[in-house]
Amino acid sequence: MSYHGNVPVAVDLITEIARQHLGARVSVRSVAGGVHSAWRVTHPDGDVFVKASARSDCRMFASEADGLQAMARGQGYAVPDVIAAGQHGDVAYLMLEWLDLGGPADSQALAAGFAGLHCVSNDRFGWGGPTWLGTVRQDNDWRVDYGQFLVNDRLLPHVDHAQGGLRRQDVDFFRDRADELVAACSAHRTASLVHGDPWGGNHGFLPDGTPAFYDPSPAWAHASFDIGFTRSFGSFDPAFYAAYQDAAGLNLDDWAIPAAIAEAIIMLAHVTMFGGGYRARVASLATRIAQLLS
Repeated sequence: MSYHGNVPVAVDLITEIARQHLGARVSVRSVAGGVHSAWRVTHPDGDVFVKASARSDCRMFASEADGLQAMARGQGYAVPDVIAAGQHGDVAYLMLEWLDLGGPADSQALAAGFAGLHCVSNDRFGWGGPTWLGTVRQDNDWRVDYGQFLVNDRLLPHVDHAQGGLRRQDVDFFRDRADELVAACSAHRTASLVHGDPWGGNHGFLPDGTPAFYDPSPAWAHASFDIGFTRSFGSFDPAFYAAYQDAAGLNLDDWAIPAAIAEAIIMLAHVTMFGGGYRARVASLATRIAQLLS
């Protein structure tokens, strides 16, 4: 039996779900899956990946499925096909194509993959329903102004969620200077499809070196959103950023403020989920953003 929080998910229940979609001849074994119960299901036509959680996470899995299906429109990378998303009794589940990862890491291929993803565009910023960053729910409006989306639909709600674990002066900084932050980001007018949570654990490489993306927190945002997130934990090397600049034909310094805000958002979410151990990172980012505004 595997657990998400205090919710048990038994192998027999995963077997029932697998048989519902794949037929009777399946075998199931538990695998690593982050915060959710995760399983590898083998059947005559191949393997699939299933993650499961409490029924209350059904919308979370649906939003992830929507994101993966939208991401399939891009080029230069792979995403797992969505087989099914739904609920079975008290369990929500997401069933995906199994990707064989472990291929050679390639910063240039990864940068080209992100550039290909960001070429998928839209005429508005936002998303058509709630999304989740880790376990933190994000509500979305449709916006024509990126500054409004980034600050009012992402930054300030995450400040509200995390405020109990933050220094008072950092909460006040983000709230008091919100209008300046909106204005500083509003010139970025291209709504790109973003992964939304592209830390190093949410991508891998296929045997042929093709980058593969999974576990998205999708949005129509600006490409700088993903770039800011990639800087959060030091898992992307300098060669990635140089290759991304070449692939996208731009200078990342032009995205300094929105990228720093995006980096602050992921740190705020970590304060909400894991406590004040990330407070110093938020404080450092607030100082950097203040300097960029001056």
